Amino acid sequence: MGGGHGRTLAGDLRPPGLALPSAGLATLDARAWAGGAVAGREVRGLAPGIVPLVLARLVQGAAAALMVPQVLSGIQLHFTGAHRVRALGFYAMALSGGAVFGQVLGGLLVAANLLGTTWRPIFLINVPLGAILLVAAMRVLPPDSARVRRGLDPAGVVVLSVAVLALVVPLVLGREED
Repeated sequence: MGGGHGRTLAGDLRPPGLALPSAGLATLDARAWAGGAVAGREVRGLAPGIVPLVLARLVQGAAAALMVPQVLSGIQLHFTGAHRVRALGFYAMALSGGAVFGQVLGGLLVAANLLGTTWRPIFLINVPLGAILLVAAMRVLPPDSARVRRGLDPAGVVVLSVAVLALVVPLVLGREED
């Protein structure tokens, strides 16, 4: 069951990007974060077993699939020229810095074994941090201007999702043996 987050993220990434013009960036980002961080991380932190843990990870992957196109589209819509390049640079720094800092902080939390909770704080710490970021996003992100609504191409979404999953699943699973 390894890699569920990545497979869900990859398979669900394109449809939200296509639906972007019909919803505001700030609103959709906030809902995506709320669904992924609270449902995904809190449930994982409190999970009584492996099945709820894995299911929550899939929810988190789906929420990430909602957020990624909105962030990149927001940069495209609200920045031009050198400002866009700078915004994309900050985005890349935030992702890479978060990946490194998250590993270090996660290791420290597991090693600290706070109140005998072993690994659970690595998920639970994101709930209050995410709540703060959610409030900040609702206050700081600019509202979107009205855009032309375009419907999704259901057949195209299915074909693209199957193609992406066919590419990602072998890469994620690699040479796993039963």
